[in-house]
Amino acid sequence: MKRPLLLAFAGLLVGVVLAPFASSAFSFRGDPLVLTGTKQSLRVVYFGGDGVSSEYALEFGQPAWKPEYDQSFDAMTLGKRVRFGKDWWSTFSNFGDVEIGKKKIKGGIWYLALERSKKGDFGLVFLDAADMHKQSMDPFTSAKTTGGTVVPLEYAKAADSASELRITIEPVEGSQLEQTWTIHWGPHLLKANVKARG
Repeated sequence: MKRPLLLAFAGLLVGVVLAPFASSAFSFRGDPLVLTGTKQSLRVVYFGGDGVSSEYALEFGQPAWKPEYDQSFDAMTLGKRVRFGKDWWSTFSNFGDVEIGKKKIKGGIWYLALERSKKGDFGLVFLDAADMHKQSMDPFTSAKTTGGTVVPLEYAKAADSASELRITIEPVEGSQLEQTWTIHWGPHLLKANVKARG
């Protein structure tokens, strides 16, 4: 198998205007909110045979780190599930199963949230996108979500402070199948290894 191709680019996310429906099951208050924003996109492509054998993509908005978070970060996160990213759901899409932090993530479309235990351990939560749609869950309500697959993340203090959420994907030396994700926000670093499964 050839070394996987890592791709990164910025894309524009545009909110959709809601229109009234005749069905009585649909109702709303006031005018719809139209939102625009940018998202970062990272992709890993595995080549095999005559084409692509596996692929995954990560898309996320980049909330800014604010100085006041230095004092309130524990209050914001300890024992809570919180939004991960900005604007629309941060999304992980994959065809072909992957292993992240020793947890299997089946091929599909997943919405992401961040979870921190009362002991301070961090986890990235993979929520089935179809389930979130059925429940009309906006990422603003991440704290109300339940279930999902929680992938453990390794925590470390960063040498510098990231002004906005950054995620990088780097190949693991000596492995064609494995990469390291590094999540950097403010002075905090979170890491997990990702590996393609045959």
